[in-house]
Amino acid sequence: MMIMKFVRLEFISYEESYDFEFMAPDDITEDKFIDDLSDAIVKSINWEYIKGYFQEEDELGMEILPNLIDCIDFKNVNVEMEKKGYKPIKYDIIVYAGAWSYFNPKKLSIIDFHETGELTKLEKAIQEKLKRLKTDIY
Repeated sequence: MMIMKFVRLEFISYEESYDFEFMAPDDITEDKFIDDLSDAIVKSINWEYIKGYFQEEDELGMEILPNLIDCIDFKNVNVEMEKKGYKPIKYDIIVYAGAWSYFNPKKLSIIDFHETGELTKLEKAIQEKLKRLKTDIY
């Protein structure tokens, strides 16, 4: 019986994040995982997307460069990793919470970074529990 290890990729920018988790053979090392992953990412660069950036400059004449995370087709990264023997872990339930949300302890409320009022389901549930704290129901 082959024992598997769990490996994870967290690719995060200010606006986006991608998390991938795979089962990998037990003999996997960090260096081997990084080598396989970097190979999959290079094979997944969306060259069509970045074509327009070759000519762009800002008002100061400096090159405008895209974020690396925006240049990668992450669905293809999964495909490439599967070709290398990694098995993506699929979850039945995934819950998201905003990394850029603020907690106002005076008002017992959560505020999203852009103050649009849009909260994730988890943040809304936390907000409801905080309201109960205000009224001593909780």
